Amino acid sequence: YTIEKSQLKDLSTVSHLNNFSKDVPGGQGITLANGFVFFVYENIENLGSNLYKSTLTTRVFTYAGTQIGSGFDLVFDSSTPNNIGSILNIGDGYKFNGYVEAEGIRYRNGKVYIFAKVRFNKKDGKLNNLRTAYIFEIDITQ
Repeated sequence: YTIEKSQLKDLSTVSHLNNFSKDVPGGQGITLANGFVFFVYENIENLGSNLYKSTLTTRVFTYAGTQIGSGFDLVFDSSTPNNIGSILNIGDGYKFNGYVEAEGIRYRNGKVYIFAKVRFNKKDGKLNNLRTAYIFEIDITQ
């Protein structure tokens, strides 16, 4: 595939909307929608024995950096039965271990979509590096 010069855009007039600094850990996703900046990032706590507690934190800011509302957290705790992680399943040979990485976030029509990579253990408890993509839909109008 060849790119012709006529297909290239002149970026000499690119400008920025604004900039602000927030203390946001690594493993984050970001999107712009309806005049707001949506962040998602993870905090992963090692519980030992290949088990984890992961929290995906979502925050919304104006372009000037003012936080809107308190945001929300999704907590995936492998040590707590019947938590949100209990709905994650990839088959009989694997068990959810609580390890969830934030990969991206989108906002559309009152719903936030969080894209995440989820890691599973084999049923014998051994760590498996198999990561599976999940999309979580949260209606923020309710």
